[in-house]
This record gives sequence, C-alpha cells and structure tokens, in this order.
Amino acid sequence: MTYRVAVEDGFAGVVRIAHLLNAPRYRVTALNVRRIGASNTWIVDYDICGTDHEQQTLSKRVDRLPGVSKIELLPTRR
Repeated sequence: MTYRVAVEDGFAGVVRIAHLLNAPRYRVTALNVRRIGASNTWIVDYDICGTDHEQQTLSKRVDRLPGVSKIELLPTRR
C-alpha cells in the first residue's frame, strides 16, 4: 500500500517521518520525497508491506507527528 503524507514544517518533518519509517518492525519498500514549489511544504510517499493492522498502526503514528497536515492512502496501480 502507498501512503502520501503532506508535511508543513519543512525538511525537519521529513526527517521525523523517515526516522519513524526506519523502525525494523515496519517493512517500508519505497520512499519518495519532494518539495512543493518554493513553499515549506513537502510530500512524502511511502510503500509498506504488512498486515492491515501494521499499516494502520504506522499511519496513526505518522499522523501524530508534528507538522503532518494530511495523510492519505493512494489507489493501487495495476
């Protein structure tokens, strides 16, 4: 599953997310980070393999991080 996170507090927020995703209990298979224009907003896309419970738990933890303004599940590409 692919999740998209909008981070409003710049690269510091991106680092917090990357640190959380690096935990050994989560199987993150891809990470894509990009800045939106000249703003301080960044988008973090990550793919995670795991049970629904594991994915929901990680999503909730990411959502509680400072600076995270939005998290959404992206449609699966086929």
